[in-house]
Parts: sequence; C-alpha cells; structure tokens
Amino acid sequence: MTPLELKAYFAAWRQNRLEKLAPQVIQEFRQHPERYDSLHFLATTKTEYPYQEYASWLSGHVIEEFYNKQGEEKIQEVIDAYLDSSNQSVKRNLLKIINAVQTDYRSGELLERAFLILASPDDAIALRSYSFHYLLDLLKIYPELATEIDAVIEQKPELFTSGAMRSCLKRYAIFKEISG
Repeated sequence: MTPLELKAYFAAWRQNRLEKLAPQVIQEFRQHPERYDSLHFLATTKTEYPYQEYASWLSGHVIEEFYNKQGEEKIQEVIDAYLDSSNQSVKRNLLKIINAVQTDYRSGELLERAFLILASPDDAIALRSYSFHYLLDLLKIYPELATEIDAVIEQKPELFTSGAMRSCLKRYAIFKEISG
C-alpha cells in the first residue's frame, strides 16, 4: 500500500467509520505489516487533515510490531516530526511512540519540550500526560529532574486536577517514595 493508497483508505474509512470500528482497523494493519512504511511516512509527514492524525494514531498501535523492530532511523523521523509539529493530536500520537522506544536522539530538546508542555495550560491534557510519562521514565536515569517537576507542580497545581494528571501524580509519588 502506497501513501496515496493509504490516504484513499483513510478517506473511505472516515466516510464509513461505523462499518469498520477502530479495533478492526488496528487488527487489519497488524495483519498487513507491508503497510507499515506507508503508515510511518504519513504519520511523520505534514499533510491535510485527517491523514497525519489518523496515521500517527494508528502508528501508535503498531509500536511493538514496527517501531521496536526498526532501526534508529524510524524513531528519529518520529522525533523530528513530533518536535516540528504544532498539531496537538499528532504530537500526542507521536509522543506515545517516543515514550515506548528508547533513544538518545535529540534528547535535550525532548526533555525541554516535555517540561514546556507539562507547564502549559494551552496544551491538551493527553499531551501533558504523555509528557509527564516521558519525564517519569527519565527520572530513573536522572533523579535530579524531580526538583524541576516539583517546581512545576507547586507553581501550577491547577494543571494537575484532571484524572489523567492525578494518575501521573500518583505514579510520581510512588517513584519518589521508592527512590527517597
């Protein structure tokens, strides 16, 4: 399936989503790994709505099958697309992949972006939650990041009232208890 064919697939699916629900699409793509390169291409390429959104969402469901088996190049492309994107949905979907695949590529920029998003009332809760998870994973290597996380939580407690963010706070508290 070429990227153009994949766009046609997504357009048809968008018109008839009730006929084929998301779990069916995910399963279909898992059974057709030959589609992954085109899926990755659309997920990491800015295109008109809904193609990058759909492709990045679907790519987040084939992490084990595709991204964990690929070389460093694919995850670098995901990171580049994430850092270049201004689309909240695309950033959330790509950050899900980044959180699942370990790499040092552009790690300083990812760390800085994670803190900016965590402290931003303008970013979607799901994106802030994934950013918090990114930081929590880094705490295992850099426990001194806890000081900066604490500062954000203390300065902007209103950003941590949703269920997703309270869940992150619980995970963070467990980390602090274990490491403290």
